[in-house]
Amino acid sequence: MKDNSNFSALMHAVCVGLGYCGSVKDGRTLHVTDLLPAAGMLSAEDFASCVFLAEGMAPDTKNHREEIMQAFVQHMGADRVDVMHLDWSKPE
Repeated sequence: MKDNSNFSALMHAVCVGLGYCGSVKDGRTLHVTDLLPAAGMLSAEDFASCVFLAEGMAPDTKNHREEIMQAFVQHMGADRVDVMHLDWSKPE
């Protein structure tokens, strides 16, 4: 069974805590999970860039970058994780 609680806590910190919940682009919602790579390792820095892209902002935005990266490390337990841990799909 997949445990999504760490990622859920991260997304709560990013969305509820910092206000980065995604956007609507070309009539469809865009969420950070839509921009994550299909496989491989993802850094806190890359995650922050994906958060900003999902908001329709430049990926190199500085505002709240450190807070997003700190939340990533706090909730995911490292500054790089396998992207398979950044998933809200139903438990296996």
